[in-house]
Amino acid sequence: MADIGCKLVDNYYGCLLYADDIVLLAHNLNGMQRMLDICTDFGIEYGVKFNETKSVALRICPRFNSLKLCE
Repeated sequence: MADIGCKLVDNYYGCLLYADDIVLLAHNLNGMQRMLDICTDFGIEYGVKFNETKSVALRICPRFNSLKLCE
């Protein structure tokens, strides 16, 4: 386990799966990039293809539309 993700009420949530959908949760952009790199490596190793045109990112913080990191 990469130990990247979010803790909510003492439970770890980093990757949620439903059917063929994946939701990645991270506290910061570096964590999100590390999780995306892990998914890319997994896809290469196991022949899984991801459709980046159907991918979206959601940022939740007071400065969600800023290029600066949310603290």
